[in-house]
Amino acid sequence: MSRRYADHATARRAALTAGVWVPLAVILLGEAAMIAAGLSGPEEIVTHWGPNGPDRTGPWWEFAITVAAVDIPVLAFFAVFILRARRFSGMGRWLAPVSLGITVMHTLGLGVGVVVLSGSSLVPTATIVGGFAIGILAAIIVGFALPRESPATSAPPATAIPLGLGEVVAWSGSVRLPVAFVASIAAIAIAFIVLAIVLVTVADRHALWLFVVPVPILLALGTTFDWSVAVGPTGVTIRSAIGWPRMRIPVDDIVSAGVTEVDPVSDFGGWGPRWVVRNGKGRWGFVSRRGPALEITRRDGRSVVATVDDAATAAAVLEAYAGAASGGGVA
Repeated sequence: MSRRYADHATARRAALTAGVWVPLAVILLGEAAMIAAGLSGPEEIVTHWGPNGPDRTGPWWEFAITVAAVDIPVLAFFAVFILRARRFSGMGRWLAPVSLGITVMHTLGLGVGVVVLSGSSLVPTATIVGGFAIGILAAIIVGFALPRESPATSAPPATAIPLGLGEVVAWSGSVRLPVAFVASIAAIAIAFIVLAIVLVTVADRHALWLFVVPVPILLALGTTFDWSVAVGPTGVTIRSAIGWPRMRIPVDDIVSAGVTEVDPVSDFGGWGPRWVVRNGKGRWGFVSRRGPALEITRRDGRSVVATVDDAATAAAVLEAYAGAASGGGVA
């Protein structure tokens, strides 16, 4: 039985309801529950647990403030992407469920459960596990229940550049992550290094492991922030600035090349090198922004997308050679 897809307006309203308004209601109801339990219970409750059990007490409103301080910015983050999404299919359809799941997990597991059940043996393990379980279950149910748009179709083949006998044409471009994105990731890695230095030298604590955390972050950033794309008679080569990772698609494995519109979050779940499944086939993405991108369709149905400048020219060059390889010949 074929699936019925919703139009964008319907899918958007449903995503806003499930991903913004319902999580906001969960936060407000959670705050009300914590205030009611806190005002009717003891002023001091357990606020921290160590290896040997409770080791610190404090006012109940610490949890109420923490829930609001964490949940509201996270909810605002998801709301921005839901409002900007061009399609609620593929990765985009999980924006609202993840927003709801995270809100439920944190509000119930690390807020309401701790305050309402203060003094119970269920705190904190059972409340945290229960909150996470309910949050994950809510996200899964909503994810499959929400209406979704039809998946983006493959880009139509570009018009091939006409080539005369003996003529050769090539094209090259690059895919660079936004400066702000690179700076924010680098700042996180630097923050770990600074924290490790402070803890080791000032607080005299064993925190050498914090020096290890930035290594994979910086390594991933160094190998993914800048990619070059080369198109020519032999096919396509995509490689990182340091030469690895590298992807090569021979021209005889290419069915078509065209220009498609890409929404990083909706289509790939974010920026940088990405891999998703669309219509049962793998789809690689080298994504730095929303907008036009080169899309290459391979003979087995898989595809590769790269957000490069002048994607139309890249597709036209590649289409000329792909057509020749499939028997179309060169004019």
